[in-house]
Amino acid sequence: MNLYSEENQLRIKYILIALISLFSWFFLGGMVSYTLSLSINGKLQRFILLFIPHVILFLSLFISVKVILKRPLLSLISEKKINIKEELLVAVITLLVIGFFSLFSYKTITKNNTTSLNEKLLFFLVSLPLLLIQTLSEELLFRVLPIKIYSPIKKAISKKELISLSLIEGIVFLLPHLSNKEVLESQNSIYAIITYFLWGYGLCFISLYYSSFVSSWVMHFVNNLFSSAIVGSVNSTLDSSPLFIDTSISYSPLILINTIVLFFVIFLFKKKGKSK
Repeated sequence: MNLYSEENQLRIKYILIALISLFSWFFLGGMVSYTLSLSINGKLQRFILLFIPHVILFLSLFISVKVILKRPLLSLISEKKINIKEELLVAVITLLVIGFFSLFSYKTITKNNTTSLNEKLLFFLVSLPLLLIQTLSEELLFRVLPIKIYSPIKKAISKKELISLSLIEGIVFLLPHLSNKEVLESQNSIYAIITYFLWGYGLCFISLYYSSFVSSWVMHFVNNLFSSAIVGSVNSTLDSSPLFIDTSISYSPLILINTIVLFFVIFLFKKKGKSK
């Protein structure tokens, strides 16, 4: 009975954090972004403005977790010591796989001549902390908190629960991305929609299977950094200044293959590391 009571009390705390975070992100973040947008003109300023809701979301999560749970924010993504070497390799593998599949689009990829190399470098340096905050905030809100609400106290998850929770997380991760320009302004956007679902499913599956959300955060960050700084899309939601631009506005099944291969490789890599 004590365990049941403790579990419910903890669940209520996670729900409260989620509600505060959603309010901060949508209402406060939206209000601040709109106010600032009235006086912003530059490309870099507009780029930074995109992340204002996420910065407010991050601050909300940081404060609410500290006050309500009385624990560090990063402890939610991993309760054990983070293996820095392993996560760096996850980042490298993610970058290599995404980069490899981008080569298949060489016919539509052109050098970005709209900004100078110095401007691109400035965008890159600015995007690093912003993307870290964005991806961490999204991981916590869309993946960690729902799982914590479902299972406040750590316990073994069955295969059925693993698949079911991953399917739900796939939908949860997809929904806020349906308003992205990649979906609204692209041909064959069904491939983009399925890809967002697969990312949500795959990140959750790996996180639950290996009892850590760190690799999920790393993969999410590297993917966003690649599209922001290396090869961006002509209709990307992230209005950054990448080195190259993919001028195609049509998606192909290749993006699905890219996603499936990436998660398969990462899963095998982590499985091999776990068996040592």
